[in-house]
Amino acid sequence: MDASKFNNFKVGRYKFILSALEDINFPQDRGSTLGGGFGIAFKNISCMHKIVNSCKECSSRDNCAYYYMFEKYLSKKPLDLHGLDEIPKSFVIEPPLDNKEDLKAGDKFEFVLILVGKAIEFLPYFIFTFRVLGETGIGKFKGRYELVQVVTDVGSDEKIIYDGKNKIIYDNYPVVNIPDYISKDDKKNFNSFNFITPTRIKYEESFVVKPDFHHIIRSLLNRLSALSLFHCDFELILDYSEIVEKSQKIIVKFRRMEWIDWERSSIKQKSKARMGGFLGNVVFDGDTKEFAQLLRLGELVHVGRNCTFGLGKYQIVA
Repeated sequence: MDASKFNNFKVGRYKFILSALEDINFPQDRGSTLGGGFGIAFKNISCMHKIVNSCKECSSRDNCAYYYMFEKYLSKKPLDLHGLDEIPKSFVIEPPLDNKEDLKAGDKFEFVLILVGKAIEFLPYFIFTFRVLGETGIGKFKGRYELVQVVTDVGSDEKIIYDGKNKIIYDNYPVVNIPDYISKDDKKNFNSFNFITPTRIKYEESFVVKPDFHHIIRSLLNRLSALSLFHCDFELILDYSEIVEKSQKIIVKFRRMEWIDWERSSIKQKSKARMGGFLGNVVFDGDTKEFAQLLRLGELVHVGRNCTFGLGKYQIVA
């Protein structure tokens, strides 16, 4: 695969370093804990015309970070992108992965924010939002925290984006060089997958419980196509039928998976939704080199549905 096809695919990865000011409890769905109240706080920071009833009626919506992130594609009918029936949001919040449920005052913790395409220019809004959430508190008991620093999470050199001590946001937001990132390992045979956070892949109207290789590839093609078209302003030109056909020849060698169910609360909708996804390891038998670039990119931006608060994170091993 020609890595130059992804020249216009823009991704930024930024690590947020926080310090607990009070005890904080992280339940099973850690992404929702970080995201609790996030949309409301983001809107309060972004909205220029709070007296307007809805974003659709607002004359400034095309320049509004909140509208772009949460409302712009809400009711738009997706194009027929190889089975796509929803438009993914342009950000992913990867929660802490250490599974530590209880933080004490003074404990530091981290999460990673992934921004795609135009969303990168709205990074300051995310920084301000997480500062506000730190003041109001997160988790079951609304434990407060301080945003200490935001740094790039690309390569070995960390570049400071935000300095919490001086409350300064620097105006250069480095991005991942996608062609270099996905092509440096394109000769490797990635057969082993570790799904780190619950993953929701839908195939033929049902959620996959035990993924085959073609399930992963189909879902990646859907997600990357949509992110490219709606958030990076270009159409990803690939021979989708051929890629899927070849992916069906890769068979399962070993699989140890489990299905996790949980409830996710929505403050905005004032409701709870039943969610579920698979976790675990799967090893495939076959030559996966020609899929290496897709797999590497998916490792960066996640796979499946509901990735916004960290679902669909996996690691691949050659």
